[in-house]
Amino acid sequence: MEEMYGEGSRFDEQNIVLVDAQNIVRAAREVKQSKEAFAALLEQAELGDTAVQYDLGRRYAGGDGVETDYERAFYWFSRAAEDGDLRAIEALGRCYQEGHGVERDEQRVLDLFRQAADQDSCSAQCEVGLCYEYGKGCDRDLGAAVEWYRTAAQQDYAPAQCNLGYCYLCGIGCPEDAQQAVYWFKAAAEQDYPRALDLLGSCYLRGSGAERDPQQAVALFARAAEQGYLPAICDLGLCCENGDGVEKDPVRAVHYYRQAAERGFVSAQCNLGFCYMEGIGCAVDGEQAVYWLELAADQNYPRALSLLACCYRDGTGVEVDLKRTIALLEHAGEQD
Repeated sequence: MEEMYGEGSRFDEQNIVLVDAQNIVRAAREVKQSKEAFAALLEQAELGDTAVQYDLGRRYAGGDGVETDYERAFYWFSRAAEDGDLRAIEALGRCYQEGHGVERDEQRVLDLFRQAADQDSCSAQCEVGLCYEYGKGCDRDLGAAVEWYRTAAQQDYAPAQCNLGYCYLCGIGCPEDAQQAVYWFKAAAEQDYPRALDLLGSCYLRGSGAERDPQQAVALFARAAEQGYLPAICDLGLCCENGDGVEKDPVRAVHYYRQAAERGFVSAQCNLGFCYMEGIGCAVDGEQAVYWLELAADQNYPRALSLLACCYRDGTGVEVDLKRTIALLEHAGEQD
């Protein structure tokens, strides 16, 4: 029997699009319901519901179900903060801190964080500590910073515990005390706070405030790295390069350095450049060395500036340029 349709009438299966009408109707219904729900939220917010006002601010700030609109976020945070919503007061402080929907204003930042801190918000107390540590909106007062960190740390707030530990580690606003540093790093690390995990790992690696334990250091770095914490990823690279706590593996070191370097971490960019410069875990490649060292040097990283100067001195990956060599070395010497 001949086919019912001629050659030109055959269906091209690759061009057939199957439409699921039920899914389209369902999606349209969900969009309508979402708009209706959002309209209801707006109505509640206008009537003075501070929880809803804060939620709207959060949505506008994060683009959650609406287009990101910092000015609208600022408006709703302001409305909620006027009625004393603690979360909104802090959020408003961050708007002034970041310049989101309003001009940056360090004094206003401090005032808002102090307002929340006086109501026992541990996150705001930590922020006040940061303001005092860096002199934002106030005269720099390291002792006051430590006390604000301590107030929040005693409420088990991990970022403050980590900051307090770092102050003890470096003698910022208090005498150096590595054992106290480890104590507070451990408290924050128990909450899986990545910076604390990394700093505690560094203490174990150096034997600072605790017995030296490179294996424990690597385990802590790995926990922080799993959360994408770039310093920890770079530290894993260093451990692999030097054979600290793991078998020496330069190729794996380069892997870790690249992972952090490609995401902008300056120490990893410098380390990766040095690997290409010396052929550590990879083939010698002067151009790649210069590429990564330039990225780190652009961030005023002293070691990168010095290594890049060597490249210009020796013609590694670039033409010899002694004027550039001297300028880079002088610039490196100007860094803290």
